[in-house]
Amino acid sequence: MWVNGVESPLDYAAYWGGLITGNISDVNTTIQHQIGARSGYACDFYLADYHWIDGQGLTQNDFGAFDDNGVWQAAEYTGTYGTNGFHLDFADGNDIGNDAAGSNNWTVNNLTATGGAVNYLDSITGGGSYNHNAFSTSYISNYVNTSTWAITNTAWTGAWDSSGNTNVFTPSGGIAVSSSLIVYYGNYSNSAVTTTLTITYTDSSTETNTFTSGNNNWMGSFTASNAAGKTIQSIQVAAPGSWNYQSFGGFVIDGQILTSANSDTDVLRDSPTNGVATADTGAGGEVSGNYATWNPLTNKGVVTTSNGNLTANATNTNYGYTLSTIPVSSGKYYCEISFEGTMSHNTNYSYLGIVPTDSAANFTGQDIFRADGALSLDSNSSVIRGTIGTGSGESSTTYQSSYGFDENDTIGIAIDCDTPQVTFYKNGTSIGTFPHTMQSNKSWVLFINDWANGADITGYILNAGQRTFKNTAPSGFKALCTANLPTPTIADPSTAFDVKLWSGQTSVSTDITGYNFSPDFAWIKNRSSAESHFAFDTIRGAAQYLYPNLTNGENDGGSNTLTAFNSDGFTLYDPGGWGVNATGNNYVGWAWEAADSNTSISAGSLTSSIYNQDQVWSNFLSSSNGFVGGYEATYAFDGAINTGGGSATNGAGGVMTFALHLRFQCLLWKFVSILTQQLLSPIVVL
Repeated sequence: MWVNGVESPLDYAAYWGGLITGNISDVNTTIQHQIGARSGYACDFYLADYHWIDGQGLTQNDFGAFDDNGVWQAAEYTGTYGTNGFHLDFADGNDIGNDAAGSNNWTVNNLTATGGAVNYLDSITGGGSYNHNAFSTSYISNYVNTSTWAITNTAWTGAWDSSGNTNVFTPSGGIAVSSSLIVYYGNYSNSAVTTTLTITYTDSSTETNTFTSGNNNWMGSFTASNAAGKTIQSIQVAAPGSWNYQSFGGFVIDGQILTSANSDTDVLRDSPTNGVATADTGAGGEVSGNYATWNPLTNKGVVTTSNGNLTANATNTNYGYTLSTIPVSSGKYYCEISFEGTMSHNTNYSYLGIVPTDSAANFTGQDIFRADGALSLDSNSSVIRGTIGTGSGESSTTYQSSYGFDENDTIGIAIDCDTPQVTFYKNGTSIGTFPHTMQSNKSWVLFINDWANGADITGYILNAGQRTFKNTAPSGFKALCTANLPTPTIADPSTAFDVKLWSGQTSVSTDITGYNFSPDFAWIKNRSSAESHFAFDTIRGAAQYLYPNLTNGENDGGSNTLTAFNSDGFTLYDPGGWGVNATGNNYVGWAWEAADSNTSISAGSLTSSIYNQDQVWSNFLSSSNGFVGGYEATYAFDGAINTGGGSATNGAGGVMTFALHLRFQCLLWKFVSILTQQLLSPIVVL
């Protein structure tokens, strides 16, 4: 198994059951093969491009290569597949099991197809969770001869409604009819109930028809006589008086069953290969790239994630939250959150919103909506509140006094990092100007906070654009995916940050190598036992270290601990078992390369002074105790060289530690985001 072009140490056997069948010795034998799951084994990853090669031994290089930045890029496979080989490219979301390389097609089980290009599920008033029946080709085909369009089974429920006596299908923008229109409609009743159909066109003309139900005779059909060349404005079906259970069976327009985009499809636009950002029109499900999901590494309290980390699950007792992946600090992005369960407005609130990454990294409670600068909304039965976190509490203001939202609604979040401003939408309509200000020059992630202790929402479903949006994004806003992010300043992160693992060797001088740079800062932690962390940097010099998890001042390791920074790593010597290289212990070393200087340089039209230099290191750290009294913690990274004065005092030790915590938590947040995205990269099994 290779991940990002590198052979993985993961236990291959643990993943085999989800890749194909359950035992490698059974492959190509006459048993049923399964991809994705079998009894007792289920895959725990996305499948983006599945090749099965029969009769050949290939390498990872047949499927990709490293680019100039050292990043693994998938490449088109141009070889052959053999007798039983196949290629599942999932290009047709309505034919998921299609073999793009031949005819070894697969049968699909429990996977929801993409459906049509437009979402019509919310265009029928009434019908509720049954609306999808009226747009499902596979469902309708059970009751209709798709060659003649005659009904073959009248015991057909369709999209029925028990809450009222009228259902209306009103497609946004209308639907043009070139030649023909057939409407299946009826009443889910064994009694004789006469239901009336009314078709209204945009020219104000109408057509009507009636159907009377009977025992297992619940559905009829009507072929419109005046539809050719017209545009459908609405189609209504009404039961008499106080009767209900009227239904839509489906619509055949110009010889094709009208299908709807499935908002819960299992075929996603989520791929490690970025597409063209200009292809993003705001409809969702359009552009290839890695999309934001809920980040399981940030789950707190009772919240867990599932369904490809697109669903944040909560319980009906206690509290919790989760954050999204892919922080954003510039640009305009849109996403939607829908719900599972029932929103109880009498016992608690469910908060949805955005939070600065630095606030989230430092927040320790389960009420992330109270983190400094967090912006969120929540609702009771008739009012929507807007809330800003203060770090220790919150300030809430009435955001919309005319209506609330509940589990049947979809909340859109438009994040404008450039203005900056956040706008929330209910079912595609702006709720209004948010009552609190979005902080400037911050990096943001989404969050949900289930502040519940009773029957309430049990699932928060995130759509960052990997599926078709239920409501088109506002003009200028894009899906939250890597294809729409700005070009990174550092194309290959491993040239500025990397991590290595090693086993300790007491009293042996050990070179930790393999970094693609000469480290300026190293953070070392024992992975085998609970010991203090060690932080070293080139400003103070080797052997001078801090404990980032303590408020102690600087320590001098002398000839022990980290003894040298090298061109691709550092040297460790730990004869006394100090905590960086002791025998019997395993260690991790995070390392960063800092900017070289803050001297202004120019190359043609590019001048270094136009770039952000706030992370250039200051030699304020060069004093004996690692700080200069009287200066704020932010001066530790202000890039100043030999400026200011003042004597070091022991009282400043805590200040220095705070500066380290603040900076490194931000860096580690970026690392977690990068790691999460890396996990969605292609997995090649040979």
